[in-house]
Amino acid sequence: MDMERPCDITVTYQDGTRVVHRYVTGERVRELENLPFADPKVVSAESTDSEPRPHGEYFDFHRAVDDLIEQVRDAADPGYLKEPLPALGLAAYVRARFADELGGLVRAARLAGASWEAIGRELGLSKQTAYNRFSSIDPKRWDGVSPRCGAAHAEDSTLCEGDPEAVRIVDTAGGEVTACVHHGARLYASLDDPRVYPAGGPDGPNAGAALEVYHRAQSIKPWAWEKEDRA
Repeated sequence: MDMERPCDITVTYQDGTRVVHRYVTGERVRELENLPFADPKVVSAESTDSEPRPHGEYFDFHRAVDDLIEQVRDAADPGYLKEPLPALGLAAYVRARFADELGGLVRAARLAGASWEAIGRELGLSKQTAYNRFSSIDPKRWDGVSPRCGAAHAEDSTLCEGDPEAVRIVDTAGGEVTACVHHGARLYASLDDPRVYPAGGPDGPNAGAALEVYHRAQSIKPWAWEKEDRA
């Protein structure tokens, strides 16, 4: 196996227990594969490709986490003289901190444009499970408090983008709505022969907003936003 490619190494002990060391690379691979020759309690150490693989820049991080887990596991082994209580506290602390950071990373991924399918894949979850678990903290979901423009549909849970009164959208019946760029584009795409104007006139701070709404609307099918919320 290529020493630089990440792999999982399953270490099997004489009592039948197995420990999986995930995302192992470099010399750590050889070190673990040699365990059957160095540790009389070990029966075998088998390497398999890791799936899914972590991103390259986080290989060292995964190794550090694995080392930490090994230390905690050793403290829980009656055959060792380490104190289990401090290790228990450390494990609880790490679990709590990672739980806190997980939500922040999901929010950051959504802001970066990641779909629920991609987020679920990284978490080892289905798209629907990831959505159900984290949609309440989705930064693209309206929080029920933030300002809403006139074009935001009642069933549209996404946030307004920028100025909630960036443009004026006029339909053929003469109805007029002020909107942000995001919801304005969705509304514009749903209307027959609408008109869009920048709020404040062509020389105002929203001069380019109307053109942005127009271009976005060209790629949106009528009422497509009903399906986009879970994209």
